[in-house]
Amino acid sequence: MTFLTKSHCYAELSTTEPYVSSRALASIKETFSNENGRESVSKQLSVSVQLLGQSAKDAYRFISYEITDLEVNGVMLIVRKEPNVSRKEGYEMIKRGRLTSNHPRNGIGFTINTEGRPPKATKIDQLKGYAKVLTGGNLKVISIKHLLDHPEGWISDPFLKQAGIRAKFIREDTGSSDSSNLSVGVIINADTISFQGLRLVDRKGKPLRTNSMSENVGLQIGFSSNCMLHKLDTSTSILRDAVLQIQFRDGAKETNLPFHLKNIPIR
Repeated sequence: MTFLTKSHCYAELSTTEPYVSSRALASIKETFSNENGRESVSKQLSVSVQLLGQSAKDAYRFISYEITDLEVNGVMLIVRKEPNVSRKEGYEMIKRGRLTSNHPRNGIGFTINTEGRPPKATKIDQLKGYAKVLTGGNLKVISIKHLLDHPEGWISDPFLKQAGIRAKFIREDTGSSDSSNLSVGVIINADTISFQGLRLVDRKGKPLRTNSMSENVGLQIGFSSNCMLHKLDTSTSILRDAVLQIQFRDGAKETNLPFHLKNIPIR
């Protein structure tokens, strides 16, 4: 069982590609484990990549990355692809604002980990690849009111029909010990790239605080492909006057943001 991860200090290098500025921070990570009373230490090469510039700023969702070259001491290393790349296991959009001067104000960040024992080296010769993101499109918002009484079922909307998207409104218990809380949300085709997210707002359109959750729920009745469940948890008192906003991007497209960095110091 792993109980502590320690990272050595980072060093950075900046370069520019035609479509995006990028920088990388490389380090050797030590992971301390305790299995059956035996302590062990494992190491791996970890590289944090940050993509900047207008193209990265315009991206509203990170999908995945692809590494074509990761070379150290003339040896090509194998990159360990993490599960659930669209979630937060090292793959998350860099938040806009509230960032220190050491981080990009607008961009995307993700972490690359190599397989096996890292080589004895002081730098990465080159790191080349691209990040796949969603960009473009006009914001389309579908609003559902009277959330405590609104019938569960298919959402009828001209945009959804034109885009070939099936979405089902759901309302259910949160499963917690607090019976005053409920979940509201949607089940939607997992391959719908235009879906941007859910939010709960008050009558004046001000966002309300909620707990969110998304998961793949497989093939559901009435859908032709695997589905994603997206839902928000909050109290029934808040839901009474709240509005659920389902956000889409009409005309969204997948875009590859390339990066090619050389001579990245490893600290």
